[in-house]
Amino acid sequence: MAKLQLAEVQIDAKGNGALRSLAALLSKIGNSFAAGSVSTLLPEQSLRGTAPVANWEGLRLMAVVVAAAASLCLGVLVGLPAGVDVVLGGSTAVLAALVVYGPRAAISKASEIMSILRQ
Repeated sequence: MAKLQLAEVQIDAKGNGALRSLAALLSKIGNSFAAGSVSTLLPEQSLRGTAPVANWEGLRLMAVVVAAAASLCLGVLVGLPAGVDVVLGGSTAVLAALVVYGPRAAISKASEIMSILRQ
């Protein structure tokens, strides 16, 4: 995970030039997975010097969903007209995603979360 995150950061720093190294890394991971080495998707030597990172995705997603759901409940309790609560929930999801994920990923995550809430 940390190796992928470092490769993604390089895209921000180096632009399209870093896409080749990311593609090579993803190719190595895909080949290892296809070969059945699910427990070691990258060779040990390529992970030297890389510190493991915590995966906060579940907590981030939960924060955005809770914020959107809370705004929808608040809209119902206040007695907002029909349709306004949906706008309130969507706006809250986008704003919470901006705070939790940052501006680059906020719109895609908010869209994903709103599709979950609509079900």
